[in-house]
Amino acid sequence: VLDHWVNYRDRFKIENGDLFIPDEIWVCDSFARKIAGEIFETRKIKQIPNFYIQKIREQIDLISASLNMEFKDIRQLKSVLYVCEPIKVHAKLQWGDENAHGYTEESALKFFLDNIQILGQYDRVVIRPHPSEPPTKYSWALDYYEGSIVIGGEKPLIQEILSADCVVG
Repeated sequence: VLDHWVNYRDRFKIENGDLFIPDEIWVCDSFARKIAGEIFETRKIKQIPNFYIQKIREQIDLISASLNMEFKDIRQLKSVLYVCEPIKVHAKLQWGDENAHGYTEESALKFFLDNIQILGQYDRVVIRPHPSEPPTKYSWALDYYEGSIVIGGEKPLIQEILSADCVVG
């Protein structure tokens, strides 16, 4: 199962210069299906549901219904959850350049914080590092941005999503 959109070849075993690829590859969305089809032309590519995302959606629906929550107008939002992704590691692996996309996770976060006022006035920003990142990776942002920032990731993702008015990343 390929659950991402990058470094597909790197996810399979290479031994004595030979790449070992399964007969059938599973992906969870149409973007991944297209990418996998281009890379692994001779293999069967099957799209399956993303059970992780489904479970989160079910939890959100259940909790939202029990709390009688509704979607809010973006102008009324007061808190934002910024979900991080370590893209420079993948860019370095795939293209030999951490900045191959024209940005890194740090520069993307700086851009967001520099431009957050476009979305309105927020009382709080929670920065949630990717599970593969150290919790202190984005500590620099606490001093970078004048607003209230918290480094998240200690609570379950579903709890941080439900505590935010807006989720970006």
